[in-house]
Amino acid sequence: MVGKKSGKALLRDEGLERTDNNMDLSSWPVIPAINQKNYYTDYLKRDDQYLAFRLQNEENRNRMAKKAKDRDRAMAMEKANDSGIAEPEAEMDGDTNMEEAEEAATEAIGSKVVVIHVGSQNLRIGLSSDALPKTVPMVIARKSTTNEAEDQEEPRPKRLKLDDGSEMEPEKKFGPEFSSQYTTMMADLKTHMRQNKRRTLPNSKEMVINYNRRTVPETISEHNDPMRVEWTEIPDPAPEYIVGQPALRIPDESKPRYKLYWPIKHGWCNEEDYDNKRLLFLDISIILEDAIKTQLGLTSKKDWPQYSCVFVIPDLFDKSYVTQILEMLMREFSFARVCFIQESLAATFGAGFTSACVVDIGAQKTSICCVEEGMCVENSRVNLKYGGADVTELFIKMMLYDHFPYEEINLWRRYDFLLAEELKKNVCTMNEASVSVQVFDFHLRVAGQDTPTPSRSQQLNALSRVQEAEATPRSSVAGSPGPESTPQAGGAATPAPAGQGQNTSQPRAPTIEERDDILPVYPLDKAILTSIMHAARSDERKMRDFLGGIMVVGGGSLPSFAKEIMIGTPPRDLDPQVVVWKGASVFGKLSGTNDSWISQLEYDRLGHRLLAYKCMWAY
Repeated sequence: MVGKKSGKALLRDEGLERTDNNMDLSSWPVIPAINQKNYYTDYLKRDDQYLAFRLQNEENRNRMAKKAKDRDRAMAMEKANDSGIAEPEAEMDGDTNMEEAEEAATEAIGSKVVVIHVGSQNLRIGLSSDALPKTVPMVIARKSTTNEAEDQEEPRPKRLKLDDGSEMEPEKKFGPEFSSQYTTMMADLKTHMRQNKRRTLPNSKEMVINYNRRTVPETISEHNDPMRVEWTEIPDPAPEYIVGQPALRIPDESKPRYKLYWPIKHGWCNEEDYDNKRLLFLDISIILEDAIKTQLGLTSKKDWPQYSCVFVIPDLFDKSYVTQILEMLMREFSFARVCFIQESLAATFGAGFTSACVVDIGAQKTSICCVEEGMCVENSRVNLKYGGADVTELFIKMMLYDHFPYEEINLWRRYDFLLAEELKKNVCTMNEASVSVQVFDFHLRVAGQDTPTPSRSQQLNALSRVQEAEATPRSSVAGSPGPESTPQAGGAATPAPAGQGQNTSQPRAPTIEERDDILPVYPLDKAILTSIMHAARSDERKMRDFLGGIMVVGGGSLPSFAKEIMIGTPPRDLDPQVVVWKGASVFGKLSGTNDSWISQLEYDRLGHRLLAYKCMWAY
């Protein structure tokens, strides 16, 4: 029987015995792991440890020290004057210079702040000290082989044709669904007007159709046209791009061709028409730079570092959009300071409200947001993808349905788009007192051609101007401000909102999964109620406050219809189109209490990470 080996013999026989000289493998000192139970640190746990807050506190201390010195100097001067002691001229000169500097600083409040509000169709820009902003079309025309009308196979609005390609009758051009909805809306409108003791003609539609059929246009030579349009002349050599209002006045048949690009669509970056994100922001930069030079008179970029900038962003914003804009304003434009403000919050600043449900109706989007105590309620933010442009297209459909003499109108063409916008502004109304068969005239101006106009004034179907007003009240849930906002009618061109204008059974409520898909064409009145319910969070007091504080702003809110609904309008007869910009300009003047400014020093060190500390909302 073999005996048991000892441990030492086992190590020797198995080759496991240590044979080195007991030296360490490295000369570096070995740091033992700390005891996780006994250590504590306050690193980055206090506000005074962040650069943004340290610089802000330092600025506040410097401001307080300056005020204290000024107060002591004023007291010393007062005592010297009481005792009759003549002060040295040098000190008096110094005080005089200081007073002049303070007066200059007081005058500079607002005059050195550029306020920018970018929209889908228009850019509003101005200094904070200005009463009203400058409005510039948010468009750029780039040299191309074809224009935007030539790129589209179908005209806008799209018409149906027969199998042989010939034109259909006006009543059938837009399909049976549109015809049924339009007929139902007209009948409902007549019923509504009879209930309100409004006089209606039984054969008004026939009168309009017969008049439009026999109307023959006249031609006015260009030199005899008192309101002729100055079209943009293409110089030689032709520039690569043209921005702003001159871009809309480029002839469609220009040589070379130019194509219009709109960098903002539905309130967001227009990624649909741009293949390159860099080119998209390049166009935004070009439009902003041209507006600053031409509209504000700041032609030299060397002067821009003396100015600050307040930039208005959507309520539902994209972080990448904000960071790109911040880099553009800091790096390319070299502004001294930059701050951001959301649209709805700026609207309350401009109107002087502390809390409200803001309904901002733009050209291509309608945003809804509840503002409470200077903060946008996150769960109440809604962005609907329809606005004044949809009303324009629906309005043209209604006129074509009633045998509009200019059947070839195509909103892809620039001169037709401008004509449609002009007709909408002059003819569309939400006032029932103006609904009757009336006579209007219009002039079609095309570059290089004479202007055709009726032999008699053009007669339009006045009933078609308020069809959208009738569909909304009947689908309203609780007397909401839906009728005030014309863009709900724009939804009538799409299946979801248009169904509200028919006397059919109500569709089932959408599920949570389906709601995200149909939200862009959600009816406006229901969207407002949904926003308020999410903001109130079952609090009846807040619900009443928001329902009683609905404020409609934006260009789409211009038709007034405040008879049967309770809505808030901007005070002091302020144009609803500029309320947001005006609020941003007020925000830019709050230099002493506004802690959201981002300076060049801070941005150089921390970059866009500063937005988490500087924004007035949860970024």
